[in-house]
Amino acid sequence: MEELILKAQELAEMIKTSKEYLLAKETEEIQANDEKAQQMIAAYNDKRRDIAVRIQCGELSEEETEELRKEINDAFDELMAYDVIKNYVEAQKTFEILNQHIMSIVSGAANGGCGGSCSSCSGCH
Repeated sequence: MEELILKAQELAEMIKTSKEYLLAKETEEIQANDEKAQQMIAAYNDKRRDIAVRIQCGELSEEETEELRKEINDAFDELMAYDVIKNYVEAQKTFEILNQHIMSIVSGAANGGCGGSCSSCSGCH
């Protein structure tokens, strides 16, 4: 069991030095230190909470509800148009895909399936 723990720690270190992880961390730091990004995110979250409360109250017509949904979608599009936020979201998605792929390989191997060698398999792509 000790060897497995050591291999897991080795894998964790490899993940922490991957380009996907490093880019995710870099873009996270850039976004966290970007005042405009932080203001945009706060404004978006406030708008989203306000709209959610108004919709949950149930006093809106279907047309009004749809208009509020359009507002929140537009606000999200505005967020994603800002490169600092867009780059952060894309880097996080890429890193999450890597993580999911790694976990799938480990889980599959532990259950008698995929052992991580893709040379004879096309199932997990």
